[in-house]
Amino acid sequence: MAFYELKIDGEEKSVNIKSFFIISGFSINTQTRIQAHEPYCAIHFSEKSDGKPFTKPLLTAGDTLEITGNDNVKIQINDITPLDYLKWEFRNEVHHLYSTRIGRAGTAPDSWITFDGNQPKQGATGKAEQNIPTITHLINDRGAYAVYERENDNGCTSLGFVLPIAPEPLLKNILESARAQFMTAAPEFPTLTVERKIEPSGLAAKCVSANITRNFLEAAPGANENAEGYVIIAQGNFKTLTLNHKTLMDWLEFNNQMDHEKFLQQISELAQNQFLRTLETSQIDKVYSVSQESQSLPVELLFIDRVRRGSPNRLEPYI
Repeated sequence: MAFYELKIDGEEKSVNIKSFFIISGFSINTQTRIQAHEPYCAIHFSEKSDGKPFTKPLLTAGDTLEITGNDNVKIQINDITPLDYLKWEFRNEVHHLYSTRIGRAGTAPDSWITFDGNQPKQGATGKAEQNIPTITHLINDRGAYAVYERENDNGCTSLGFVLPIAPEPLLKNILESARAQFMTAAPEFPTLTVERKIEPSGLAAKCVSANITRNFLEAAPGANENAEGYVIIAQGNFKTLTLNHKTLMDWLEFNNQMDHEKFLQQISELAQNQFLRTLETSQIDKVYSVSQESQSLPVELLFIDRVRRGSPNRLEPYI
């Protein structure tokens, strides 16, 4: 079971983080050059009636947040700007939800968020049990939990990957690539290679390998439409984001608009099954709380839409 502690500007706070959520959008031009958008963050504190006094953790502009977990996850978020704050008090627990913007204008994207820890790189791979067929996807040799793809009559149009958190997350790679926009012209989207195979290996199956950056993201010459995407790191109740096309497109549209009121609405809805109680569960006042800790590591979601835009040639689906 995962537990997370919070430090604000190096000072440890007597609260446990139940859930956190980081999202950063980006655009990719026809030559696979990337521009990172301003990231947002949400943090959900749930204080139980366990002998500690109930507090109100205050976040202020310019704070540095350090999230450290007993699962070896460590994330530092720099230069936050608090946007909205929600609070619910029950007899036996208090919930806090903050939404913040990350980074400061004029600073390099790779300084906004830093990662540390010793998370497993191959957390989503493993052997098939009792010769039951399983599909394995490797993204830069990192095992994926799930792959999403949308197609039309011209082939693949959207791609998404759900991965376990790693010491070198895709978010870090994208922000480091985008750093060059402060130094030189138009950095290139980091190379992503994917491999798909069926196990056990004795089963007749097609194994596929592809370079996502080159095969999928280059647009037709003369095309004027950018690919758009985002990368998310989620833990706790925020992992209730569903993997369907409409949900992913809603997030993509909102993230490009950077509407912080809609952001708060979206993330509170993600967690509502446990974060917000019902009229019936609001009366619970036992020692334990309704909201439970996550049983697994944070996950990372990469989604890219409008791949190969303007290309007259069919792009064969990846999956």
